[in-house]
Amino acid sequence: TKSQPEIQVSLQLTPTSYAMLGAPSSSKSTFPIPSSLQELESQPYNLLPYPHDFEDDDEASRAESFDRLVRLLENGNRSLISCGMGLFEVDEGEEEGEYDVWNDGDRVQALYTLVRKSDSLAPATRSRLVKALCNAIEGLCSALANPGRSKNTSSESPETHGTSSGNYVASQSFRDAFACHTYMLFTLMF
Repeated sequence: TKSQPEIQVSLQLTPTSYAMLGAPSSSKSTFPIPSSLQELESQPYNLLPYPHDFEDDDEASRAESFDRLVRLLENGNRSLISCGMGLFEVDEGEEEGEYDVWNDGDRVQALYTLVRKSDSLAPATRSRLVKALCNAIEGLCSALANPGRSKNTSSESPETHGTSSGNYVASQSFRDAFACHTYMLFTLMF
């Protein structure tokens, strides 16, 4: 029997990749892919090692703080499942802000802290973090597959968003959220 040749594929997302994947040239990414996790503490991210309200006086308060961060992610995932692409819509006349409603600064900070400290998390908390990240990515993929669901109407058909002809372009905030969560899951695996 002949053995099949092994095929390896490598994908690296960069701000240039965003433009090549259909990002409007006027859109500015709020989450360009960093070269290292530590880079998230510098410009343009400016994340902190821990959120301001993180308590680490003792092991119990530290565990409770980590639990609170995971709950923030899980609650956000429930919003994503119920609202889909509607969480990422920008009304006419509005500009996309630094972060959007769903992938806001608190969520990104929680992700960063949890991924950065994943080795010191209790096994159950780490498991919940992995599950929350996987559920977020699954929810984002589902929203992308069904872009007709929006905050204004959940029964709107995809044709009204132009997806029937294949020309639907997700908002920059959606692309940033997807990149952020994929990056955090990828980083957590190593």
